[in-house]
Amino acid sequence: MSRIEAQFKRGLKAAARGLGWTGLVILLAGTPDARADLSTLDSDVTVLRPLTVKQTNVLKFFFKDCTTTSCTLVAGADGSCTVSAGKVTSPACQPAEYTVNGTPSTFYSIAWPSTIRADLVGGTTSLVVTNVHSESNACSKCGSRLGRLDSFGSDLVRVGGTITFGPFTPGGTYEADFMISVNY
Repeated sequence: MSRIEAQFKRGLKAAARGLGWTGLVILLAGTPDARADLSTLDSDVTVLRPLTVKQTNVLKFFFKDCTTTSCTLVAGADGSCTVSAGKVTSPACQPAEYTVNGTPSTFYSIAWPSTIRADLVGGTTSLVVTNVHSESNACSKCGSRLGRLDSFGSDLVRVGGTITFGPFTPGGTYEADFMISVNY
């Protein structure tokens, strides 16, 4: 190991210890033969804060009854609540909300289950949530699977979905508690 490599590694280890981080993401860009001649190495090092996620609200659907053969209720990630099929008495929705923290002004990906089970509060009935989608508060035009941390390193992600139910489905509040994962 050359003297430059040793100094570089010691500097990274000291930075990690000083910041209290256990892992670092290092992005190096250089010439293909940079290892052969370290004096021509042109590189950048970006240290990313670990991403953290905290759920602040669960996904909720509320209705009294479905007065047609089939009803569909959509909880939008934007906070909207719409009846897209059938007639529903007293519909209400709330998207799940998660606070994401990490390195300021960086993009990240969001993953969630393809379907989610919503359970009737105080009952034994469950409904399947489909068409799961999300929206990043700091980057509403990023698309459903992307987010961006603001200049303080924070974002609010909302996750919505769709339930379909029939006239004999017990009315009430259905809650879905599930995990999302985020990665740079």
